[in-house]
Amino acid sequence: MKKFVLDTNCLLEIDESRVFESDLKCLIALHGRGKVNLSINAISASENQKGGTHLILFGDFERRLEGWGVNHLPLLMPFGIWDSTFFDKFIWSDENDVDLIKRIHSILFPHIEFDWNAFAARTQSNPQNKSTREYMRWRNAICDSQMAWAAIHYEQDALVTTNTKQFQANLNELNKIGLCNAILPSEAVSLILND
Repeated sequence: MKKFVLDTNCLLEIDESRVFESDLKCLIALHGRGKVNLSINAISASENQKGGTHLILFGDFERRLEGWGVNHLPLLMPFGIWDSTFFDKFIWSDENDVDLIKRIHSILFPHIEFDWNAFAARTQSNPQNKSTREYMRWRNAICDSQMAWAAIHYEQDALVTTNTKQFQANLNELNKIGLCNAILPSEAVSLILND
């Protein structure tokens, strides 16, 4: 059975009734019928929210999942990175994890340093101020890097995403380090129905 992980953009598709909402609801139904193993990356709880805020409690994210009808899907935990993961909702990393995510990050975001303090210094931002545009850019980049890391670490057949700018545009390089695929929700449905 194929294993797919949904990224944050897929959750927003459902929340805001966007273009791929019906495809995602089809994928969720296929998961319920045992045709695909669908999961959600828990790093989605750390993504920037509308208005430039962050969720304070992981329980707020879990309530959103319930409201979207996806709380039954398994969560893939990210590894802990200070200022980007919830304290009790991560796994411990080793050197291999850190090396892998740094490689992913350099492919996806060559102009954003992996370390917040380094990025803050280069952009002349106050590293203590976590409400700046630069911090939001850095945090979003870390979360996207964690998306790809989880797809590789948890041996997913594909990362289901609408973020073609980052993931699909860099898929050849990401393939070389273990990301099997990055596909649109409609492509994921087609793969399962035609399997």
